[in-house]
Amino acid sequence: MNQEEDRNTRHKARMARKKALMDDRIQQARQEKGLLLVHTGNGKGKSSSAFGMLARALGHGMRAAVVQFIKGKDATGEERFFQPCLVSSFT
Repeated sequence: MNQEEDRNTRHKARMARKKALMDDRIQQARQEKGLLLVHTGNGKGKSSSAFGMLARALGHGMRAAVVQFIKGKDATGEERFFQPCLVSSFT
């Protein structure tokens, strides 16, 4: 076995041990926890990403919420689209 093959074999063994540990931790996890994502920064894409994830979560029957800080009083397309799903609106 050459040096590269030996290195690959050791790497595979390490990754298998790590996977076994992670699989064990996943099996032991009994408490469901929520997830909070915060999209910040300049430029475009934050709202699109957030509302895309919201649509996927709702499509899978999950509970989800979005808090969006909007400058101005104009209604947004996202709000119009998700209006039927809204529990409450702070506008």
